[in-house]
Amino acid sequence: METTLREALYMETRVLDIEHVAKKKQLFMKHRIQDNAASDLMKVTINAKTKGGWKQRTEKLENKLNIDTEDYTKSKQAFKTDIGKKINKNFKDTIEEKGKNKSKVQHLKHGQPDWKPGNT
Repeated sequence: METTLREALYMETRVLDIEHVAKKKQLFMKHRIQDNAASDLMKVTINAKTKGGWKQRTEKLENKLNIDTEDYTKSKQAFKTDIGKKINKNFKDTIEEKGKNKSKVQHLKHGQPDWKPGNT
């Protein structure tokens, strides 16, 4: 019985994996919280400096994707567009890195050298 590689499946369907969807949602949440409409309790909870907490994980993600505080001042739509592009690029790089020694992934890359997640 043959199995389809995880990386090949994502390349063929062009959908994000759950890990990258969660990253995108986490950044969108921070953007919403930056707005003055967020409750004080929510801001205190999110900004708590617990080891391995939400704030630390978000900052690590921001560093990895080159997101700075200026990005959070953008409009909701501009922020979503920019973050979507950065998440898609990170996802593509991750899939290609994990699949670089897998023949099925290399075959798909050869057939679609400029594949992009989210484009159908």
